[in-house]
Amino acid sequence: MSTIVFKNNKLLALIISLLFLAHPIHTEVVANVKSRDEIFSLLFMILTLILAHKYEIQKSIKILVLICVSFLCAMLSKEYGATLLLLIPLSLYLFSVEKFEIKKFVPVFIGLAVTFAIYYGIRSGIVIGKSNLQDNELMNNPYLLADEGQKLATKLFIFLKYLLTIIFPHPLSSDYGYNCIPYKDFSDPLVYVSILLLIGMAIGGLLSLKRKSWLAFAIAFYMLTILLVTNLVFNVGATMGERLVFHSSLGYCMVLGFGLIWLADRLKNRAVALYLTIPILLLYSVKTYSRNFAWHNDITLALTDVVHMPNSISLNGNAASRNIDLSELPKNKTQEMEFVRKSIDYGTKAVALHPGFVNGFLNLGIAYAKMDQLDSAKLCWDKAFKMYPSHPSKKLYYDLLADSYYRKGFNLGGQSKWTEGKAFLQKAVEMNPSNARYWYDLGGFSYNSQDYGKAKEAWTKAYQLNPTDTAIQKVQGLLR
Repeated sequence: MSTIVFKNNKLLALIISLLFLAHPIHTEVVANVKSRDEIFSLLFMILTLILAHKYEIQKSIKILVLICVSFLCAMLSKEYGATLLLLIPLSLYLFSVEKFEIKKFVPVFIGLAVTFAIYYGIRSGIVIGKSNLQDNELMNNPYLLADEGQKLATKLFIFLKYLLTIIFPHPLSSDYGYNCIPYKDFSDPLVYVSILLLIGMAIGGLLSLKRKSWLAFAIAFYMLTILLVTNLVFNVGATMGERLVFHSSLGYCMVLGFGLIWLADRLKNRAVALYLTIPILLLYSVKTYSRNFAWHNDITLALTDVVHMPNSISLNGNAASRNIDLSELPKNKTQEMEFVRKSIDYGTKAVALHPGFVNGFLNLGIAYAKMDQLDSAKLCWDKAFKMYPSHPSKKLYYDLLADSYYRKGFNLGGQSKWTEGKAFLQKAVEMNPSNARYWYDLGGFSYNSQDYGKAKEAWTKAYQLNPTDTAIQKVQGLLR
């Protein structure tokens, strides 16, 4: 920053760096191991820019190779790196030590083009085919239920929403999916505010470029990186996300830092810039510190964020699952059913928001099973597997349910309640008809309740499944 953009204003470079370092919207990128790609992407982008300017001073093959390698690493980390195809020429034009001449940097531009071609070839080779998952699943396509007008209006609004969240980062959330941000239409004035903001930034960038101001670079950095994640250009499969504006926030911090310095200069007191920066840094730091507690683990994250975004399908589903986790901890034994009830509440809301939410129904079924409401559990799992008949865990869930029905029926047999117990054993064999033990005991319960026809049918089935079991062999001659 201080060696390229603000060579003659070290204080401004320092303030911008501190603002970027402390900004709370970066909490997700730092706390979530999944977002290491964002960090690597920005680091390699900055390194590529530095190397490009170093090439101006030291024109060598070594520097040129390093530029290409760093550029490739930036793109392999995250697609944002491709914006360097525009940012590097712009940066060289604005910040070159000598007068900018294209011919001086032809090797750099050729190297960037060749490297991008290599990257594109790698990416095209990996992406084998187009998936229709985003088209058919609300969790992956938050605009699935919107008409064309609502899609465009909402995507335009997201541009404004991102900027407002960067300016005032509260509340923060790990998810902004359906239905955290309701669909907008062109009757909403905020959509037009966002359009004017887009136009204003574009005009501001062009005017800054005409004056050869560094502000053109800040606006371009912000616009190029944020337009990649608003769904206006590419479908990213998410409404918005804090990690997605990690890069863009650098452009914002550059403008904010400049604004503080500008105000100090108007007041003819440079110290004012520090007086204004320190409280901002303190507020940022307090928010970042408190936000990190939410990212302590999956449980704290889900249960914290669902309060901030109560209409998120994902967060309600996660909160339901995490309450099940809490119910199974030995230290929470006395509160087990309380956590299960909370899980049912969150799970019920999740599937109400999205009736096609397979995992929501699966987790809701688990909660009902823990409450010993087996028929409710079966109803939830039946809905889930009707939507996803080839689910890899389908047999596991139904086998567990069958075992629960079996144990409940067996316990009733211990109280000589043969008829009541037989009903549960019948459900067990319906869930898992290949278990010979279930059929054997169903025969026994039927025999004791004097339903001899059912007893014979069940014992015959048990023998067919396991003819080597001595207990099953012994009952075969009782009913002829």
